Amino acid sequence: MIDIGLDVLESLQPEAMDVYEIKRRYGRDLRLWGGLGTQRLLPFGTTDEIRAEVERLRRLLGRGGGYILAPAKPLLPEVPTGNAVAAIEAFTQPPHKSPEMPSKSRYCWPPSSMVEYR
Repeated sequence: MIDIGLDVLESLQPEAMDVYEIKRRYGRDLRLWGGLGTQRLLPFGTTDEIRAEVERLRRLLGRGGGYILAPAKPLLPEVPTGNAVAAIEAFTQPPHKSPEMPSKSRYCWPPSSMVEYR
């Protein structure tokens, strides 16, 4: 797809792909859009998990530029209002400097149980 001129990949869906691996493999050639899970994290996660994942997306996908921070898809009615507010607030806050963010959200693909950490 890059060879035919694709320059933006939208939408990054963490429930269907490893968005961090996409950044590692294609981040030099593609702008990436999305990444915040709308099928698992936003409807079922806690507000703290949402804020932590937004920070992780900023820190890892934003590194080197070429990233548009956004939900993977439109927010659906099953997303609690408090979770939608937490996402919007996290989007509008300046990034944190602390490295104490979780290394992997339980709402990302592949699930932690399938990932071998080194």
